[in-house]
Amino acid sequence: AAAGYALLGFSFGIALLLVAASFASFGNGILRPALTSLITQQVSRTEQGVVLGLNQSLLSIAQIIGPAIAGAMIDRGLLTVWALWAALIMAVALVLNRKARAARNEAEAAAA
Repeated sequence: AAAGYALLGFSFGIALLLVAASFASFGNGILRPALTSLITQQVSRTEQGVVLGLNQSLLSIAQIIGPAIAGAMIDRGLLTVWALWAALIMAVALVLNRKARAARNEAEAAAA
């Protein structure tokens, strides 16, 4: 998804725009179910409803605010800036996920 968003910033023709949007959409399609699964694995069964509700609320807020901000940036000719920010946010999330996974694995190894 991050690569697709980064590529969107450099898409000046319809063909490259369609390819970049396809990569971004495919990445998001894989990311969301995996993220939901990961979130539920991080909390106890009694907390899963609250955490999933919070996750959906934040996604809804992002889907309301995000297009308005992106539209304003694109309208002002800042497509590359928008795409690079989207790619950066995805990359940071990936790094944080890997760090959290490594910390969890270390904690499990220490407990064993």
